[in-house]
Formats: sequence, C-alpha cells, structure tokens
Amino acid sequence: MRQLAQNVYVHATSTGVNVGAILTSEGLVYIDAPMMPEEARAWRQNLAELTGAEPIYLINTDYHGGHAVGDPLLGGTIVAHESMWKHLTGMSESYRQKILDRWQKDYPNEFAEIRALAFARPELTFLGRMTLYCGDTTLQLIHVGGHTPATTMIFLPETRILFTGDTLVLDRYPYLGDANTKEWLEALTLIRRLDPTIVVPGHGDVCDSKATEPLSAYIRAIRAGVRQFFKSGKSKSETISKLRKQEWVMYPSSDKAGLDALIKTNISRVYDEMKAEARQKQE
Repeated sequence: MRQLAQNVYVHATSTGVNVGAILTSEGLVYIDAPMMPEEARAWRQNLAELTGAEPIYLINTDYHGGHAVGDPLLGGTIVAHESMWKHLTGMSESYRQKILDRWQKDYPNEFAEIRALAFARPELTFLGRMTLYCGDTTLQLIHVGGHTPATTMIFLPETRILFTGDTLVLDRYPYLGDANTKEWLEALTLIRRLDPTIVVPGHGDVCDSKATEPLSAYIRAIRAGVRQFFKSGKSKSETISKLRKQEWVMYPSSDKAGLDALIKTNISRVYDEMKAEARQKQE
C-alpha cells in the first residue's frame, strides 16, 4: 500500500489492476477491487486497521474481471457507468462461459471462489459524468469510453489526483478487444488537459500526464497502419499478417504466444473500426 496524499491510497501490486482507496469523513471509497479473493480480503483488512472506517462506495472503472471480480468482498455500494450494468445484464451464457473457462485455466487454485464472486452488477449507475460529495471530499467520475464502453476515470479536485483505470497502462500493450480507439485518444488528450499532479494508471507505477504519450503514439500508429491496408482493399487476415511485425510493436514479452494473440486482437478490432467508419461515411 502506498499513500499518495492525505487519505488517498493505492495498491499497485495486486493481481489484475491497480486499486485505490479514499478516506472521506463519511467512510471509505474504493476504486476497483483486487481480482484474487485473498488479495481483496487483505486490502479491506489493511484499510480497516489503518482507517477504522467502513466502506461507502466502490467505483469500478470498467467491467473487466481484473477490476470487478473482488467487488463483493470489499463492500460499499458498487458505482459504475450504465454500460457496465448493460454489459453484465446482456451477457450471453456462452460468452460468460468463455470468460469462466479462461479464468479456470489462468487461476485454477482460486477459480471456485472467483466463479462464485464474478459478475456482480453495479447498484448505482450514471451517464456522462457524476460527482460524489462525500463529506469533505469530492470525487468526479468522468466517463470516457475508449478501452471499453464503460471506462471511467476518477478525479479528486482537492488533491488533483487522477485514477485512470485502463485508459492508461504503462510498459505493456493495451488490450483493444472492446475498444473505441478514437474515444481512447480523446481520453488520453483529456488526461493531459486535466494536468493532474499524480496519475494512477490501471497498470504500472504512478506517473504524470506525460506518460500518456507513448500509448497515444501506439494507438495512432496502429490506426494509421490498419487504415492504409484497409483503404488499399486488403482483408482483415492480410492486414494482420502484414502489420503484426511492424516497428511499432513496442514491448517484448516472454509469452510469445500470448503477445502474438494480443497483437492480432488489437489489429482485428481496429480493422473492424475502420470498416464501420467507412460504412458510416457511405450512409
């Protein structure tokens, strides 16, 4: 656990995502939840011992499991963008099972409890922006989309600390499988415009707004590369084959198969975006 400012804490070594907590005069506000049940219980216990406060809200920055599986173990009213509620409510059984199968493979020892906890729906949702006034603390919830339709950032105006969720990830490839990359670029621009004193990314160490620049460059590069092949009439498979080994492939990984699958997913998603954008221009 690391204290960023008075009453603002982050845990940057949990499985899944960086998680945060803000102590207000009314109680604790969590930002995301550790995915591993033992880590979630330890996070709540550590904060209870440190602050003596009860949880009042838990804000999810998106609906991916690394952010939300541990929600029921932390307590507090679950708050998220309306898109998270719609995503979880409309999830097909086959899609749900696909997620569970992946978690069973990745986390066999914890899977039974993860399965029992997963897919808790938010209890309070919003559209656009929402402000929570928690006694002497203000939390501004800013829906940006981009990474997922539900992706939300949390800005603390008193301390100018920004929790970005996976809008910003450091030293790793972003996952574009659910993305709107135009929205994502706009969200990264918004981070720079807000100019927070401290940025808490979804993955990686705390930083400042300049740390958004490599991710912006990556997204612009993949959009430009895909656009070039799409406009020249190349198929999705041809585009993936041509682009997957380009110089904008930034981060090495020991998991070659996993990295290759992620790059393919990212190119495929952007190709679908280009196809949709072209269709909209024709209508």
